[in-house]
Amino acid sequence: MNKKRVPIQRFLHIAVALIGFGILFCSYWKNAFNIVDMNWFQTWQNDSEWLVWLRLYDNLEFGFWHNSGLLGEFTGTLGNYNPSHPAYTAQMGLQGMFYGLLYIMFPEMTPEVFYAIASLGVVLCLFVFLYWIYNEFGISASICSYIIVLFNQWITVAAKNLYWALPTFFLPFLVMLILFHWEEQGKTVTPAQLFIAACMTIFIRSACGYEFISTVMISLELPLFYYAYKNKWSKKNFFYRFILIALAALVGFLIAIGICMIQVYVYANHNIYAALDEIWRRIGSRTGAFSEAITYTGVIRESLIASKWSVIMTYYNQGLPLIANLNMNQIMPVIITGTSLICISDKISPTMKLYRTRLCALGSMTWVSLLGPLSWIILATGHAYIHTHICYLLWSIPFLILGLTLIGIVACILINDILR
Repeated sequence: MNKKRVPIQRFLHIAVALIGFGILFCSYWKNAFNIVDMNWFQTWQNDSEWLVWLRLYDNLEFGFWHNSGLLGEFTGTLGNYNPSHPAYTAQMGLQGMFYGLLYIMFPEMTPEVFYAIASLGVVLCLFVFLYWIYNEFGISASICSYIIVLFNQWITVAAKNLYWALPTFFLPFLVMLILFHWEEQGKTVTPAQLFIAACMTIFIRSACGYEFISTVMISLELPLFYYAYKNKWSKKNFFYRFILIALAALVGFLIAIGICMIQVYVYANHNIYAALDEIWRRIGSRTGAFSEAITYTGVIRESLIASKWSVIMTYYNQGLPLIANLNMNQIMPVIITGTSLICISDKISPTMKLYRTRLCALGSMTWVSLLGPLSWIILATGHAYIHTHICYLLWSIPFLILGLTLIGIVACILINDILR
């Protein structure tokens, strides 16, 4: 009887997972369940996405390496291709290269197919995380996480955008999570493998743009905190791996910058000073580095003289809701309460004792992840101040997902104990 029941349960779990996968894909691709306002869904960051479309048109008109393979700078009206447009020199444009190659191989592809590919990548990434949650905490926890990512408004609106390449924000975190999970299962993970994985995933993100890069680099280190606490690593082992991964991330970031500078150098008629000036200008307008705020005018100057605390408070208290109708100032107290419940007495919740070590590990990973969004707001205050229509996405990389998952797990444990 038990032997028959196990395959049936496994079949049911797979069937539910496939249905859930399809629901999440339809939501991210088409907003099929109206998780967000349809107008917002259809128009969010269309101007940024047009940089990628210009790149695809350039492939057809002038060849793959036109303008050194850079994205196209948006000028004029959305939807109108201007063959004389300049190149977008702020990044390598890896997403444009990726979709450009697809368009060369399959020229019949429609925009909806491109959006489907982008959405599919996000769903695949999130299902890797859901599967990890399932292995660590069980099916109830994975269902809670699923509900969180399904109703996350900022992931929903950003998932299909070709420019933002949302999977690249989650990839570094997930790759490290998988490697340490494999190691826990008895497989060998060498320092070289960790270095290459960290370097490559940060390179891929940086090659698609430097937006939120400090957040992504911090997320890269998060699995260390989980597995170090859970498996009682030595301090030496933890810090060695922490530094190794940080150095690998820096190398990946610098390689992307170096390649971008070469592209801009070729694009600017082999003028190295023009390439350097473009890089410094982009960094300066976001962080205030290399120059004084007084050298800028308008909103850029205003953004660079704004206090970092005021910008943090803007993202904490204001903006469109993050999930359901909740903002961070409403969500944060719930996450704090849920974290404190991990310490509840064994007499009140006997089940909590079984999960306490893993929950503490998840709690440590969650609260360290908060440094991710804060790092970008503090280091790139200029960007965060101006782009409030974009940067609320920061909370979900991956602090919001981890924090609410923690709440869901704690709630399930307590409810289970109460109903016993």
